[in-house]
Amino acid sequence: MRTADLIDKFIIGGLEKGDASNGRLYIEDNKIMNYNTCLAEIVHGNWYVNITKYSPTTSKHQNRIVRGLKERGHNPILLDLMPIGCQKLSLRK
Repeated sequence: MRTADLIDKFIIGGLEKGDASNGRLYIEDNKIMNYNTCLAEIVHGNWYVNITKYSPTTSKHQNRIVRGLKERGHNPILLDLMPIGCQKLSLRK
C-alpha cells in the first residue's frame, strides 16, 4: 500500500492494521507508527500528532497526517520534542 493511502485510511478509520514502505510505516490499533515511533494516535476522539523532526521522510508523513486531519475538520493536538521510539502520545489509556 502507498504511504498516502495508508495515512488516509488511518484518518478515515476502519483500518486497524496495515503497512506501507516495506513495513516501516504501519497502523497499530489506534496509532500510526513510523519504524518504532508513534506519529499519530487517536484517543477518546482526540487526535495527537507527533511533529518532532526526525528525518525529511518522516516530516513528509507528519505533514500529510496533519494536513489530512485538518482537511477533514479535525483539530489535532500537536506534540513536539517526543523521543525516538515513543510508543504513546496521549496520557490517557
